[in-house]
Amino acid sequence: MFHKLLLRACLTLLIAELSLVKIAKADIALATTAEAVATTRAIPVPATTIASIELHSGLTTESPTNPNTATSQSSAASNTTTASSTYTTNNNTPNAPKNATAAADEISSNVYCMPALCELYNGSDVLQVPHIGCNNDGAFAPACGAEPHLLYMSQRRRQFILDMHNLARERIASGQLEGYHAAAHMPMLKWDDELEYMASLHVKRCQFAHDQCRNTPRYQFSGQNIGYFWIGREFKSHAKRFKSFILDWFREYRLANQSFIDQYRPHPEGKKIGHFTMLVADRAHRLGCAAIRYRDPSDINYMKLLMTCNYDYTNILGEPVYQSGLAASKCIYKISEKYPSLCDWKDAVYDYSSEESVEEDNGNELESNFIN
Repeated sequence: MFHKLLLRACLTLLIAELSLVKIAKADIALATTAEAVATTRAIPVPATTIASIELHSGLTTESPTNPNTATSQSSAASNTTTASSTYTTNNNTPNAPKNATAAADEISSNVYCMPALCELYNGSDVLQVPHIGCNNDGAFAPACGAEPHLLYMSQRRRQFILDMHNLARERIASGQLEGYHAAAHMPMLKWDDELEYMASLHVKRCQFAHDQCRNTPRYQFSGQNIGYFWIGREFKSHAKRFKSFILDWFREYRLANQSFIDQYRPHPEGKKIGHFTMLVADRAHRLGCAAIRYRDPSDINYMKLLMTCNYDYTNILGEPVYQSGLAASKCIYKISEKYPSLCDWKDAVYDYSSEESVEEDNGNELESNFIN
């Protein structure tokens, strides 16, 4: 009997010990999971400091033989530059693309060689210009140096760029930007892989100048903004530079006014406003961006960053940038849950005939960046 009791006690202790081991393993697993979650949290957005800014419009209609205008580095103190694009149209605004398919199914250099994609009207003549994607194998240009690095557009980076754009659009669409009317139908921008692909071909040239044509069968009036920065050391934060570019584009509102929104035109004093108007155009529904870090072979002491954002629509001379009215009063599908002054959408359409009720604002920690 004694031996049976002893054996039973030993078995009880063994079972208890095994239970403790299981609990310990579970605790370790939970701790590991918590640590993994902690390491994947969104990185806080760093503050932005800009030394000096030079802005210019990259695609104009005054020079038919050279529709691109680029500005090179002006001084060591001025190391952040941006550029925007503008098209004209023969008094014929096209409809927005509908039912877009996956970009990967359409990406073909032969598709981009169609002459009709790059017939640009300059106000008096139709110009035939080369397409960035025509017979482009995606190789880096010699200007990119020995070890260029095309930045991977992770989901986090994409969302960060989208948030910065949509917060800018929310700011003006809400009517809270002094001197500007609210927007009746300002779409929330969404990411597009084909526009990102076009942007990647552009940055692989490693030149701060617009490509002359980036239109696609789906996006026949595609717009473009460019940001350029250089520094004498490695970059500590690419997000900081992305943020700087987008904020600089938006802050051009200080150089414009509502009259440029009601009817887009170049500033009579040559001030640069095209990045801002591109950023808040209500015909734009999609964007895709790419960025590259490289050392110019002619100046290897500086690390350079070139960022390009392409849009499915661009600035149209003589046309309104957006339709003024009660914020989000003419959304077609529904109002964005995240941005209460922007319209969510299924298909990109420009019909301003219907109304939707306002939904709750989820807020965004980046919003303070767009306060005057």
